[in-house]
Amino acid sequence: MEGRAGVQQHDHVTVGAAAASAPTVLIVADFRERASGVVSHLESLAGVHVEWTQLHVADFLLGDGVAVERKSARDFVASILDRRLFDQTERLLDAFERPLLVLEGDPLTTGIGVHPNAIRGALAHIAVARRLPVLPSAGPQDTAELLVIIARQVQRTGSEQLRAPAKRRAGTVAEHQEAVAVSLPGVGRVLARRLLERSGSLAALAGSDASTLRQVRGIGRQRAHALSRLLTAPYRPNDDRMQQAEGPSDKPPPGSSRPAPTAGRDS
Repeated sequence: MEGRAGVQQHDHVTVGAAAASAPTVLIVADFRERASGVVSHLESLAGVHVEWTQLHVADFLLGDGVAVERKSARDFVASILDRRLFDQTERLLDAFERPLLVLEGDPLTTGIGVHPNAIRGALAHIAVARRLPVLPSAGPQDTAELLVIIARQVQRTGSEQLRAPAKRRAGTVAEHQEAVAVSLPGVGRVLARRLLERSGSLAALAGSDASTLRQVRGIGRQRAHALSRLLTAPYRPNDDRMQQAEGPSDKPPPGSSRPAPTAGRDS
């Protein structure tokens, strides 16, 4: 994807020179939205300044924590089939305080072979179970007009939160626990949930030995020993030696005649 010189890479709304005057609203757009038709209409509107960037989550940032994911009706239905929709929903909710989903067109009339109740169920799950607002749009031009209206509301003149960063939401206790577990080396979101489900709490996880950790699907021998050593290692801020915390040594313990194990893949 091509980009303009000098465009900042960021996941929050910044104040550009052209957006410094009070009547101008700033909308940050992901590079991938160039071909959508939304931005071309935005750029034709007076009092609107568009900045391009690379967003890892969401398609547009409007300020004060508002992030928008845009989906056409066909993409919405297709993402139900491959389950992208639910992963994107979780990442959007995890990343921003006030996320929105803008749905362009009627997902019940796409002609894709998905039962209407499956589409309704997905909409209900997103809006009710996950509490992600879904705003309807007739098409790209309507989406552009909607984005400007929302941006003007959150970027009101004189507001202390004018063009404020897109803040991360506070999150639930479980989400904070998962975030702590994810910070462990080699542990992603799915594995973090498995570890917490097996241990029951962060305290129990911290006290888990290698044999207990190995009972978690996705944890092999080497990773189990590495995590156990890290979790039980004493805190020494001036000690930069990480070998013992990162994984088991290939050397036998002192005084042992056992040969060093050969390298192999975790089961």
